[in-house]
Amino acid sequence: MEKITVYNSLGRLVKSSTDHNVNTSNLSSGLYILEIKTSNSRLIRKLIVD
Repeated sequence: MEKITVYNSLGRLVKSSTDHNVNTSNLSSGLYILEIKTSNSRLIRKLIVD
């Protein structure tokens, strides 16, 4: 894994990490977009913070 990026529902960057963990404890409740990039692929998933 090269990079993990979290975007808010408006598409604005909220968090970015090159570590294998992303701390979401300081995010407000809501829907976010999680993007995981590797050297040969890109995965995008919804992330719900409650």
